[in-house]
Formats: sequence, C-alpha cells, structure tokens
Amino acid sequence: RWIEDIHKIIGKVQFSYLLQRAESYVVLDVIAREFHSLHPTAPIFTIHDGIYTHDQYIPDLIRIVKTRCKEITGVDVGLKTKTHQIDPNPSKKDIDLVWEDIQKVDTEKKFQKKKGHCVLDCNIQKGKDFLKNAKNF
Repeated sequence: RWIEDIHKIIGKVQFSYLLQRAESYVVLDVIAREFHSLHPTAPIFTIHDGIYTHDQYIPDLIRIVKTRCKEITGVDVGLKTKTHQIDPNPSKKDIDLVWEDIQKVDTEKKFQKKKGHCVLDCNIQKGKDFLKNAKNF
C-alpha cells in the first residue's frame, strides 16, 4: 500500500530513481567505503547490487554488508556468494566464437565511423575526465 501511495505522489519513475540512489548510497558510500578503509589494497568492484573482490576478503565483506544493511534498513539481508575461476587459457571453441563476432574494419571510412563509439573508448575518456577533475580523490 505504501508503495502505491508513493507512486501516486512522486510517480513510478521518480520512485525507481529514489530506490536506485538509496541502493547506490548503501553499496558505494557505506559498504564499499568501509571495506576500502579496512582493506585499502584489496580490489573491490561494484556492478549494480553485486560487490566483487578476491576470495580472501569475502568474509569481511559479508560481515560489513549484513551489519550495515541491518543498521540502515532494519532488515536482515540475504546474500549469495560465488567464486569464479577465470581460465587464462581459453579453448579454441571460445576463441572461434569471439572471432565470429568481430566486425572487420577494413576501410578508413569504417574506422572513422567506429572510432570513439565503443564502450571502451567512452569509459577511458570518462575515467580521464574524472581523474582530471577529481581534486579530493
């Protein structure tokens, strides 16, 4: 009922933004910040509601997530953990599948059209801009 009332007051889109910002606050500003303060050299990556780090840090990360989420929301959150093993030696089948998806850029016109329009180029530029403008980072 409460969610339906909020939808009427601020709308479904604004409510979804509010939830996204709340999740970002909890994951990035609270959990990731505390984890980083305890383990400043440990890698930590976030993708949506997933938090990734090396296996050795998972127990501390779980403790932080459960503790902070309970403090902030009053809810005991459920967590799933997964351990991924990346094979540094891909199979020929994997290579062939990726190779099939590669589009050839065999003319200057195609190169100029593709240049600067891929996700990697965009993210590199955003990273450069962020670092250039980050004064207190």
